[in-house]
Amino acid sequence: SSRGVECVGALHAASTRLLHAFRPAMRALPLYKKTNTPLPEIELVAGDALEVSLADADVAFAACTCWDDADLQRLLANAKAMPRGARLLVMSRYLDVNKKEWKRVASKLCRYGRGKMTFHVYKKLT
Repeated sequence: SSRGVECVGALHAASTRLLHAFRPAMRALPLYKKTNTPLPEIELVAGDALEVSLADADVAFAACTCWDDADLQRLLANAKAMPRGARLLVMSRYLDVNKKEWKRVASKLCRYGRGKMTFHVYKKLT
């Protein structure tokens, strides 16, 4: 299953519309059409991503380019509950992680919108 959290009302509404429009197209993909594999559960939540539990998340993504240091610390505090081996992906910001708990396993500069953005991937060690 997958959960997306958006605090901007207009962006949440747009993502909800896109999800409803995309679901029929998903059924036409070979994985779902030929194997009768059920479609994944996708939940879109309007709210504060920093207040959502990450305890059952194997992968979490934070578009945290404009977050301040206090928000990044809240993200890390929340991510402590993630299981060992989980991945935390963030945009453009290095996280001040406890190196006994997290390891940055990848950083990649990618095209994003009209420019470029660096994405960082951290792996939970404990």
